Amino acid sequence: ATISETYCMECIVEAQDDIPLPSSSVAEHLYGIVMEAVHCAVRHGHAKRVNIGLAYRSGRLELTVLDDGASLPARKNQLDGGGLAAMKYRAQAAGASFEMKAGTDGGTIVCCTLQIDKGRT
Repeated sequence: ATISETYCMECIVEAQDDIPLPSSSVAEHLYGIVMEAVHCAVRHGHAKRVNIGLAYRSGRLELTVLDDGASLPARKNQLDGGGLAAMKYRAQAAGASFEMKAGTDGGTIVCCTLQIDKGRT
């Protein structure tokens, strides 16, 4: 099932073609971060839409998950849960940075950035 079907929400995915991934393990961790971010957006933020982006820029792989649900200040009481810890763990295991912040127009943004050399993938 797709994210849209599973969570009854709109899901937009924007990904570049030919994105270099260092390993299948990194891909699995990034996928796990996306799924957890979407789950948290629905469960805690009551999101109705999520945008997922994956891009390669200047030697960096950038993953973003933006939702239209409640912003971080409204979700503070849920920030110490297992979902946030799992996303941080997965980012660290993939060698990526992790950031979760309020969106400029509401909602929440999850960002992971991984420095990679396109020639060595």
